[in-house]
Amino acid sequence: MKKKVFAILTVFILLLTACSGNKSGNEEVKKLLNNKDKLVVGTSADYPPYEFITNKGGKTEYVGIDMEMARYIAEKWGVELEIQDVKFESLLVGLETGTFDMVIAAMSPSPERKASFSDVYYNSTHGFIIRKGDEGKYKTLKDFEGKTIGVQLGSVQEELAKGIKDIKTKGLPVVTTLLLELKSGKIDAILMEKPVADSYVLSNSDLTVVKDVEVKDDSQGSAVAMREDAKELTQEVNKVIKEIKEKNLVDEWVIDSNKLMNDAEQPNHYGLFVKGIETTLLLSLVSLLIGFVLGMVFILIRMKHIPVISFIIGAFVEIVRGTPMMLQILIVYFGLDVLGAKTSAFTSSIIAVSINSAAYVSEIIRSGIESISKGQMEAGRSLGLSENQTMKKIILPQAFKNILPALGNEFVTLIKETSIASTIGVGELMFQTTKIQSLTFEAMKPLMIVSIIYFVLTFTLTRLMKLMEGKLNYDN
Repeated sequence: MKKKVFAILTVFILLLTACSGNKSGNEEVKKLLNNKDKLVVGTSADYPPYEFITNKGGKTEYVGIDMEMARYIAEKWGVELEIQDVKFESLLVGLETGTFDMVIAAMSPSPERKASFSDVYYNSTHGFIIRKGDEGKYKTLKDFEGKTIGVQLGSVQEELAKGIKDIKTKGLPVVTTLLLELKSGKIDAILMEKPVADSYVLSNSDLTVVKDVEVKDDSQGSAVAMREDAKELTQEVNKVIKEIKEKNLVDEWVIDSNKLMNDAEQPNHYGLFVKGIETTLLLSLVSLLIGFVLGMVFILIRMKHIPVISFIIGAFVEIVRGTPMMLQILIVYFGLDVLGAKTSAFTSSIIAVSINSAAYVSEIIRSGIESISKGQMEAGRSLGLSENQTMKKIILPQAFKNILPALGNEFVTLIKETSIASTIGVGELMFQTTKIQSLTFEAMKPLMIVSIIYFVLTFTLTRLMKLMEGKLNYDN
């Protein structure tokens, strides 16, 4: 009896020790994640079977080899997983600014990339996708001389293509756009990893993969990327990767990912488009309202003719108007992270688009005010009104009537330009279109549908603005 009790106690103590050790290990990892209970992973979910989107029970889900690895790491560390889907070329920027804790996106550990890479977790070869019917043209790598090869911007294929003799390369940020270029004859082939190529060919019957032609990759496969100074975090990731290799989990994930691509449910396209419309309109409307208020404040302050303040506001307006909105969105999104003020992609987009709108709206309001005769101000003052009262009751109502068409045009422009927010993963119309392309592996059809949606939105808004102009046209 004593032996049994002793054995039970021994097992209990060992279990407590193991649990305590595991908890201690998790606490160490959390310290490396800046004491967060969340692991933020950046990816670009248009690269099956590594990372892509599928439809499960009416809900979209990030799946693939890399996404399974992200889930395994988060589960192993006992933290919540957050996946942020952005364009591939923005991943390392987000890593550097601290937006992501790590990037898992079939990224090769190239020395040129400023990151700390884990051990390689998966090796694959690179091949070419071509149009069906062109198989006879390409038997060896030499047959591609003089041809235009498509590659994804920022990918290892972009570097590999430079080593192929006498070819032209065309880099684009999204794989589905490359497929469209290939189908339309604008490029002759696409260079990508063979598992990815096989995935896209399965859903594009007019394309095929070139047999027996491969491109060697000296970077030796795919690895997890972390910040350059995150050496301890890299070591922790390597421990998990070692365990994954010992259990042969990657091979299982490859099989599961291929099965998901073949058996995925048909997504609810309409639901995704509706979500995109809602986000686009909300982002545009909120940004225009904030931009209008800021623009009004800017112009009223400038009209006070305080030299220093007027100069600062004027310089700010010119800088915003003189730089692309995409640059502004990226600076706000990643810049706030650098300053320690982490915000969501949607909030960052509202801030950037509002500032951009304010710069243009302030100039619209200025032109509206200047279109009113100076005699109006003098008449108001002669009636005993103050300058502010005259501006509020006489000048601004007339100016608003004059600038209404320009404000309507600004709203229409914002609806179209908010598509840039898809670069940082905001779920507006273009982001949802890319998601549908990833779900269906079709390039052209979703683009045609979204173009019709944009036209309906902008045309309807234009007609509504015409009706408002008619009601305000007292002269008629």
